[in-house]
Amino acid sequence: MVKDPITIDPDEPVEQARRLFRINRIGGIPVVDNGKLVGIITLVDLKKVRTGKTFSTKVKEAMTKDPYVGHPNDTLATLHDVMSRKAVGRIPVVSDDGSLLGLVSFNDLKDVSRLHALRVTAGGAGEVSRLACPSCGHGLPMPVSRFVKCEYCGTTSFLKV
Repeated sequence: MVKDPITIDPDEPVEQARRLFRINRIGGIPVVDNGKLVGIITLVDLKKVRTGKTFSTKVKEAMTKDPYVGHPNDTLATLHDVMSRKAVGRIPVVSDDGSLLGLVSFNDLKDVSRLHALRVTAGGAGEVSRLACPSCGHGLPMPVSRFVKCEYCGTTSFLKV
């Protein structure tokens, strides 16, 4: 989790968000008002703003309101599962009072997804001995991305935590 993510005020112009994306090479910014998370603005949200309107449109008009949020006690597996199911690239982590604590991006979790899921354990010891195809049970090659293809049956699987 990034503990002090770049944030933006809801009353800032969308052009300021665009600058922050470009300068920091990021794809999403939590929108914070008086220390509380009120939304998130992403590159997808920016694409919805008509060309030429980025100086007059406020972030609060373009942001995703009520994004899915994580909590400090959520597991990485839970956050990864939500990102996969909801097709979101980042989840703000908030405290019980709604204060922003950090931001978890899919890139933060990609190393975890390479090492977990579709696993066959050795003698119940909890060690990963090999990845197994969910369709035919044959061993899978060590993945280099979130997708891995079974060389035996051709099934492509998405690795989850």
